[in-house]
Amino acid sequence: MINLERFFIQQKQEIENGVELIDIWQESSCQTFLEELKVKWGASHQSIVASMLVKRLAVMMVSSTLYCMTVYQKAPLFALNSLQWTDNNCLVSTGELSYVSVHHACERQARLRKLLHDIIFPLIELLHQITRLKKTILWENVAVRIASIDRKMKQEKLPTHSMSRFREDLTFLCSNHTLIIGGENPLAAYLSLENNESRRKTCCLYHQLDKNKGNDVYCALCPLKK
Repeated sequence: MINLERFFIQQKQEIENGVELIDIWQESSCQTFLEELKVKWGASHQSIVASMLVKRLAVMMVSSTLYCMTVYQKAPLFALNSLQWTDNNCLVSTGELSYVSVHHACERQARLRKLLHDIIFPLIELLHQITRLKKTILWENVAVRIASIDRKMKQEKLPTHSMSRFREDLTFLCSNHTLIIGGENPLAAYLSLENNESRRKTCCLYHQLDKNKGNDVYCALCPLKK
């Protein structure tokens, strides 16, 4: 069994007070969830919560998928109706999380396209609709998490053949010719094959969380940081 706890994904039979993940993708229940997170995370507006939520889910789903495909040649199959969001901001799979083998670049890239198109894209559209937060910010949040797993895997000094797989997938995600959403790639403007440590182009609003206000606390790549 692949351990995904580093991506805040756990496997349990039952949890208390969990939120069905599928509900976060529904407008009315998403509104309620954002309001609950506003209190829990200390945010003055739903737009701040929406941004932090996408950053967290991008770690859980996109980063974990890239890591699993790179290291294990397997892609997790995320079913929204069998996952729950917990009080400690983790995902719990109420059944055994399934994986599909991906031995070729075309198979890995098909999984990435499906994940981004079928799961990430609808959530970003919904959060934009509810909060009016720019979609460019939310897509850059996803890109930042891709860049982060790139840096972390380099630090882990994974085998060359594993990193070669990841470089193929990163090339796919960087390309303007990769058609993910409506004939375009919303990640391309924020990813690079050479330098994924440059400052963001948009601000994720992390500094606007109550705990950070007035304390000059920004995310590591914030474009507002002096």
